[in-house]
Amino acid sequence: MKRRLDTIKVQEHVHHAKHKKLDLRNSSRHSAFSCQKFEFGLSHPTENITTHGTDTPKEVKHKHEEVREVILAGLEEMHERGVPDYAIIHFYLNCEGMDQTFMFIGAGPKRKTLRQLRHGNDLDEIIDKFALMIQSGRNVTLDNNTRLVFYAFIPPTQYR
Repeated sequence: MKRRLDTIKVQEHVHHAKHKKLDLRNSSRHSAFSCQKFEFGLSHPTENITTHGTDTPKEVKHKHEEVREVILAGLEEMHERGVPDYAIIHFYLNCEGMDQTFMFIGAGPKRKTLRQLRHGNDLDEIIDKFALMIQSGRNVTLDNNTRLVFYAFIPPTQYR
């Protein structure tokens, strides 16, 4: 059964604030990027994704794949809506049972493009960091309260 994401909101032109930097000479280039925001919710049965020390490697892999499927579904939806492969992606994942939202905000040499996240192993590294964050003793679940928000920053031609 294929997991289904429900699109909650899509904003084509999101006004993002320039990052405040000590060296203000470089801050003007951030305003040249266009930004799109995509917010998704899940509509499927509840799935516990918390890993425990007693989990078998097969159980850990299954939970890892559940999270991967959800994120890939969002990336594919963005691709289908015309976000270019060179767009720089940031995302936020908020699940039931988490105290704070998981944030992936790659910048500089650690930035990730839509192409890298859809086709490479970069997503596995990010999910591993997410798995480490949720090992808090409380059960974290993917359910209809889960929110996945993507920001696609599309650089102007001179910064691609």
